[in-house]
Amino acid sequence: MFSEIKRLLKHSVVYGTGHLLTRLVGFALLPVYANFLTTGKFGDYALIFMFLAFANVVYIYGFDSAFLRFYLLEKEDNKRRKIFSTAFISLLFSSIVFSVIVFLSSEWFSLIIFNSPTYYKFFKWSSGILFFDTICLLGFLVLRAEEKSISFVSIRFINVLITISLNIFLVVILKKGVEGILISNFIASMATLLILTPVMIKKFKFSFSGDFYNELMKFGLPYILPGISLISMEMVGRIFIENMLGRELVGIYSASYKLAMVISLVVAAFRFAWQPFFLSTAKNINAKEIYARVLTYFLLLISWLYLLISLFAGDLVQFEIGGAHFFKFAYWEGVEIVPVVMLSYIFYGLYVNFIVGIYIEKKSVYLPYITVISALVNIGLNFIFVPKIGIMGAALSTAVSYFIMVLLIFIVLQKIYPIKYEYLRILKIIIITALSFFIGYFAPSAFQPYLKIAVFLLFPFILKIAGFFNKDEIQKLKELRNILNLNNS
Repeated sequence: MFSEIKRLLKHSVVYGTGHLLTRLVGFALLPVYANFLTTGKFGDYALIFMFLAFANVVYIYGFDSAFLRFYLLEKEDNKRRKIFSTAFISLLFSSIVFSVIVFLSSEWFSLIIFNSPTYYKFFKWSSGILFFDTICLLGFLVLRAEEKSISFVSIRFINVLITISLNIFLVVILKKGVEGILISNFIASMATLLILTPVMIKKFKFSFSGDFYNELMKFGLPYILPGISLISMEMVGRIFIENMLGRELVGIYSASYKLAMVISLVVAAFRFAWQPFFLSTAKNINAKEIYARVLTYFLLLISWLYLLISLFAGDLVQFEIGGAHFFKFAYWEGVEIVPVVMLSYIFYGLYVNFIVGIYIEKKSVYLPYITVISALVNIGLNFIFVPKIGIMGAALSTAVSYFIMVLLIFIVLQKIYPIKYEYLRILKIIIITALSFFIGYFAPSAFQPYLKIAVFLLFPFILKIAGFFNKDEIQKLKELRNILNLNNS
């Protein structure tokens, strides 16, 4: 079991590095945006990227999940190339159509999203970003499917360098604002496509299979509604905030929301490696036992990280260097939502774990019901919470809706592909994490800095005292400690 989990961890770390590099663009540029954009302009930035997130689901229409599944399970190279070519031709044609529509209807989209046609240039740039990103998708999926994680990371790293450089030039130096951010993304996406072209040429053949196309569509289309629902659970709060509280608070909310992205990085890294892993492990006689152990370790890691970020987020935003803070003062009030937003990401991580049964049993028909119900809960809660408790209401609505989603998919999983998880160990993680958080977060101000550091550092030791680790795990930890001691000697 440890060898299988080690393989998952290896690829999670590598893919996590690649995804981390990509997301570090957002994190590294966060203080730039928070210091060079007003809260209102940051609200503009949040709204256009909300549009990109929704549009991306439509552009891909479930082909990412469908392609990866059929490509991984197909062992014959010629058929793999047919699957790739069919998916590529389909996405190329549809992306051209979608981008032409967005480009020509830019003023209409501007009126819908911003209540003004003057933001039309945002959507013209967005049409290009969406086109290039969609075509790049298949190249990255091939690298994932064939476990070429180093190539995956290298290309992501180049994308990061281009994006950061252009953002500094266009936003900081030329003062292009949100349009500068979009231009940077457009150029970086175009460059990434050029780099990925050799990878895709090797897999492409002038062949379109109607049978494979039907299979891809049949499996992929049910993911459109879940995809839109998932995006809406994360993004719809911004719409309520803008209409009820104003665009400035959209900016404050979105900036703090991005602070919680460290948890999303871990979840994304896990997700990238998890799908190929569980599909290739499905025929293993101990597959369900491995899946159960993976969930335990996933929660252990992400809970410890949750403590780190939630306890020290306030200190981070007020960190000062060269006379400038990480966030300028106008954004500080939003930091209170960070622990709640991170809970949403943790619930999404559980959802990613539980989706194993949907893939293996090919029961994607359940996903629209699960995600739509959760999205409707989110909308209803935003109606209730945002007018009463402001941006915290949007964050709570998101967290509750993600919890509902996890609960529903867990019920479905146990019905179609029952897995006996390590419930007692999971309960220990939850209780100790919750107690540690409340001790550190709500401690008297005089003792708070010391208690925050203490509860974070003592977290694994308290788990050990509580009997969380089994004998095999303790032995592995001792071996790791001995290796580290030898390296330091």
